[in-house]
Amino acid sequence: MVATQPKISLSLDAADTTIMHRVGMTGLYMTLKRLEKQYSSSRQRGGHISWFLTTDTIELFWEGSDFVALSWLINESFQLDDTGLIHLAGLNNDAIDLSQKIYIHEGICAVFLRHNKFYQAGEVVNTELTVEEKKSSINTNP
Repeated sequence: MVATQPKISLSLDAADTTIMHRVGMTGLYMTLKRLEKQYSSSRQRGGHISWFLTTDTIELFWEGSDFVALSWLINESFQLDDTGLIHLAGLNNDAIDLSQKIYIHEGICAVFLRHNKFYQAGEVVNTELTVEEKKSSINTNP
């Protein structure tokens, strides 16, 4: 049975919406638009999750277990690419050069994961990048 009322309803106009909420909603909107292309039918998605998007609202619907639907959404939204860097489904990561991917990865780790007891920065690694025939060196924490 499909829910007729959204299980989650988000609005940019809500009184308690902060700038960080707006940024998160923008990322969620971009992610849902990309997942919509990849999984056109809700039957292809965990918990048969579906959504309704407007310019200022996001409504999420699913069947059954909250855990199944939200786990599917989180697993599809946040992944690691072949280089071990965070891949965000809402971005076209294939169009982003490696140095930008590294900055996105480090930014997410430094801001959102810094208090996570499972995240620990490793030793600094010097990575050499070649962009438009120019070599550049960047220090990263894997």
